[in-house]
Formats: sequence, C-alpha cells, structure tokens
Amino acid sequence: MFRKPIKPKIQNRLSRPLDDDEEEEETVVLHKMDRKLKKRRTVVRDVRVEEDDEPAVEESLALPAQTSSLYSKDAMAQLKAEQTIYQRPEEETTAPQSTKEEEEEEEEEFISLQEPNESSNTRILTGEEAFFLENHENTNDVEVDGDFNMDSADVQDWEKEIARRAGISVPPPPPTVVSPSSVSLQHLQDNISNAISQIRAQQEDVRQTRERREQQVQLLEEDLRRSREELERSGAAFEYFQQLRQKLALWIGALRELQTKVLPIQDALYQLQADVAALERWHDLEDDMTYYLKKQGRLMKVLGRQPVDTEPLADLPHVDEFGRNVQSQQSLQREKRMKHLQIIAEQRQQIPRGDDFAALLSDNEQEELRERHSALQEALSVALESLDERFTKLQWLVDDFAVWKQDYAAEYKQCYAGLSLADLASVLVRAELCELNDPWNESEGYNEAKWTTVIRSAQSLGLLDEVAIERLLDKSVLPAVQSLLSKEGFNICSTKDVKVMSAFLRHVEPFLSPQSAVGAALKTSFVDYIRMFLARIAIPIPSSNAQEQHASKSQMDAGAENMAMQYATIGQLHRTKTILTNVLTLWAPLLQVDHLFGEFILDFIGNKFLLLLSAIKPFEQPRFSASPTEMFAEVWNALQPIGWLNDPNLLVASATVRAAAMAYGLT
Repeated sequence: MFRKPIKPKIQNRLSRPLDDDEEEEETVVLHKMDRKLKKRRTVVRDVRVEEDDEPAVEESLALPAQTSSLYSKDAMAQLKAEQTIYQRPEEETTAPQSTKEEEEEEEEEFISLQEPNESSNTRILTGEEAFFLENHENTNDVEVDGDFNMDSADVQDWEKEIARRAGISVPPPPPTVVSPSSVSLQHLQDNISNAISQIRAQQEDVRQTRERREQQVQLLEEDLRRSREELERSGAAFEYFQQLRQKLALWIGALRELQTKVLPIQDALYQLQADVAALERWHDLEDDMTYYLKKQGRLMKVLGRQPVDTEPLADLPHVDEFGRNVQSQQSLQREKRMKHLQIIAEQRQQIPRGDDFAALLSDNEQEELRERHSALQEALSVALESLDERFTKLQWLVDDFAVWKQDYAAEYKQCYAGLSLADLASVLVRAELCELNDPWNESEGYNEAKWTTVIRSAQSLGLLDEVAIERLLDKSVLPAVQSLLSKEGFNICSTKDVKVMSAFLRHVEPFLSPQSAVGAALKTSFVDYIRMFLARIAIPIPSSNAQEQHASKSQMDAGAENMAMQYATIGQLHRTKTILTNVLTLWAPLLQVDHLFGEFILDFIGNKFLLLLSAIKPFEQPRFSASPTEMFAEVWNALQPIGWLNDPNLLVASATVRAAAMAYGLT
C-alpha cells in the first residue's frame, strides 16, 4: 500500500497581532470549536514528530488563507453591534491573574466576518487542526499518517459547512498523486497475454454454452412440434378409423351375402360346362365302336381303357310272341346312341372328330344348354345388382385399402390389412371366375382374368404381399379350378378350351412363387386331370382282315357298320393327335412339375399313338385329311421345344418315339 501524503505540520502556538482597532473585529473561540470537534472525532494512529524540514512542509502544504467578505459596510456594522462581548464579572476583578489559557477562553466568543490580513501569518484553524492542537500542546511539529483520512467526504463536508458559516471560500483539496511502482515490460506483456487467454477461454466457454442452449432449444421446439403433429394426427386417425370401421363393416356384410349367392351359381355353371364337354358320351362312343368292330370281326385289340359288355349277342328276335321287346337295356341304349350319332353326322356332313366343343351334341341340345347358360348368367347379374354398386367392384375395394396404406402405413402393417383385403377380394374374384372356361365366351381367357390386373396394381402399391396373394389364390382360384376339373368340365380335346385354360394359368402364374403351395396344387390338379383323361381313353385298333362270325346274318345295318369303321380309322386318329398336340404345345411348358409327367406323355405316344398309326396305314385313302406320317410329324415337331427327347431322365421313355421318327424319315 502506498503511503498517504504527509499532512501539514501545524504550529503549536499561533500568534496573531491584534491592533486596538481590530481587537473587537476578530476573535477565535477555541473552546466552542472544541465542543463541535469532539462530536466528529476520529482515531489518529502512527503519529510521528519531526523537527527537520519544517519550512519545506509548511511551504508545500500550507493552506491558503484567502477569504472574501460577503457583507456590505452596513451589514458589517449591524453584525458587530449584535455580537456579544464577554464582560469579566466584578467579583473576579480582584482575583489573582489567570493563566494565559484562561484568559483566552474568556475572550469574546464570535467569529470575525472581515477578511484576514494577507500579510499576517495567522489563519483560521480547521476542526481537525484544532483537535490536534489541543491534544498535542507540547509537541513542536505533528505529522499525521496511517488511517486518518483528511480527505474523507465527511471532513470535507464539515469544512465546507464551517467555511460557509464563516463566510469564506475553501479551495478544493489537492489531488492525490500516487507514484506507480516500477514494473518490467516483459512482466506486463505476460500478464496481458494471460488475461487475453483467459478472456478467449471464457469467450469459447460462453460460445459452447450458447450453442448447447441453442441446440437444446431446437430439440425442445422439435419435440413440441412433433407432439403437436402427433396430437393432430391422432385426432385425424381416430376419425378416419371410425369411418373405416363402418365402411369395412358394410363391405363384409355385402360380400358375405354375395358369397352365399355366387357359389351355387358357380357350381351350376361348371356343371353346365361338363355337360357341354360330354366326356361320358365320348366314353360311350368308344364302347359302341368297339362293340361293332368286334361284332364285324375287325377288332384287333383295344388300347387304354377296356370297355365292358362288348360281347355281341346271338341273333335273337327283338319281340316275343306277345309283341314285347326282349332286347337288353344296354342294346337299346346303344341303338339309341347310334341313331343320335347318325343324325349329327347328317347335319354336319362328317363324323364326330372330337375337336369341337359340342361334337356329340345335336342342335336342339346345344340350344337347351345355351338357355341354361343365359339363365345362370342372369341369376349372377341379379345377385350383383341386389347389392350397392360400390360393393361389387374389386377396384373400389382396392382403392379403400390404398388410402389406408397411404395415410397410415404402420397401422396397415400392424393390423395385417393385406390378409383382410385378400379375404374380401376372394369373393369378388370368384364372381368373375364364373366365366372360367365358358364355352360361349369368345374372350379366350381375358374376361376370367380381368381381376389379375387389379390385383397386380394392388401388389405394386404394397397392399398385398406374397402371403396375402397366396391367401387370395387359395380362397378363389384354386377352389374354382378344382371344382371345374372334378366335374370334368374341361375338355382337353377341344382346342378352344385348352387355349382358354392355358391362358388363364399364364395370367395367374406371375403371382406364384417357385415355393408357392397354391401354385404346386394348381399344377398338380391339371397334371392329374390330363393323366386321368388320357388313361380313360379307349382306342380300338381295327384289323385289315374281316373274320366271319358264328352268326350268319348280322343284325346291324349298313350305316352303323360304316360309321364304326370310319371312327376307328379317321375319327379317333384325328382326336388322339389333337389331344397330344394340345398337351405338348400349350400345357407341357406350364406343367413341368417333375419328369413323371413327361414320362407319361411319351409312353402314351410310343405305346398307343404309334400303334394306332401303324394299324391305320393299310386303310389310308385319298379322302383322309392327313396321312399317318403327317400326323406323326405334327406330334414330333411339338416335342422338340420341350426338351424331353434329350432329358437324361426320359431317355428310355423317348426311345420308341425317336425310333419312329427315324422310321418315318423325320430325323
């Protein structure tokens, strides 16, 4: 701490010359001032008395005694008259002479209002100076140091008040000059550098703190925004799902009612197709032709299914003595079928060949079937029209689920909505599958596969995954196909039917994965049906040499014998070739489930079709539409793209076919 400046040294005794005419103008009453100073007494410590350099201190720190009168002469005279002059009491006149200090106390107590003489060495004392003077009367010089502050605000205010009451002006205290200690420049630079580093560190801390606070504010604002959005979204979702629940309830009720009406209509339509295919009639025709060939002695053998009750009966009278027909029921039905076949041949100017969907149906029977078909189609229309139109369109159902998926994808997945869509869509798909394999449908598989376009768009939008597609096909396509095949409504001898069904399967195949159980079931159903169809064909092989029967006279007319021979040569050859080309061209690429199917087809060609060709060759006539060689060439050409001839698993089964090709000059 710097030392405080040395206070002025004060004379212990102040002498003031008083002239006679000035004796009553200026008197200092120290006793009264002392009472006032005691009220503002301070503690004075570290007092040091010095004898040297008194003139220098007094010269440098002496208080100027400059005053100026604030009163006029009249005012001065009035103030003098009002001052009280101390009068010594009479009883004290005889008393011994008092000391000098007592005499000074008994002087008149007043403060002079006139300016002191500038040439005089006397001056008015301040309170602190008088206080020191009273307590240090025996010291010559006094130096004040330590904690005593002559420049305090209270002391300065008191001095100003005394000066104001005395009518003098007090100059401001001299400024305190502190001499700075000598500091090296390097130390100062280090201090400044440290201060700058600290300031920069504080600035960095403040910046990081501000960034953290800003990030926290952003996170809070983001959380607030998300919370508000979630609240709004939850409210909108609640309203949407309430509406969706009502809409789905209407869809479920409408489709449940539609399903109860569609399934019976679909079964009736498939039964109608079975009646049109008339496979049982073809079996009866094969049995009848075998009977007449055997009766004429021109039957070599029968390949495939063996007919029953083909033994010709002895010539017996048709009626007994009472006019009753004594023929067996089977003979009567056979004669009826032959007459019916002769009528169809006369109408179409050719024998039935099997490549027509109604080859064994007369015109009247075809008209009756058309009427049944029209009635069933009308019933289906009534079932659909009984519902609101919006509940009969598959596209509208998909659109409702698409809105659900677009707005609430997470909830759509959590609710397994794809499976619900598959269940609802299966009813509408089965309604469209009522036209499957429709004999009078000329769209060639398009009408019954229109739903695949809608389902494909739903799959692309993510509404239906692989499991949902599997569920849809399992509830709609697979039952419909199995129902149709179980009723034998699919005629693989009809080129039109084969094209329609193969086209339908190609539309469905993109939805089936290689591991699809529904796809495997579909293909297995078609493979089993084709195997069953070929296994149930009876192929009578005619003999070129007619043998004489034990009955000398035949009961069969010439027309029935001629028709049986034509069917055994031309008719069944053309029908068998058509079945093989249809299967090899349209079905083999779709039904390559395993090598057993190819083995079965190659066995049918080598052991049945080739034997039929070799048996027909002696009967070859110019009126044949195609020679046996040309027919085998069609089958051989259909085999090439499949690859069965080069399959290591089918080398044994295809050996007969390759040998026949070499015999016919096709290799």
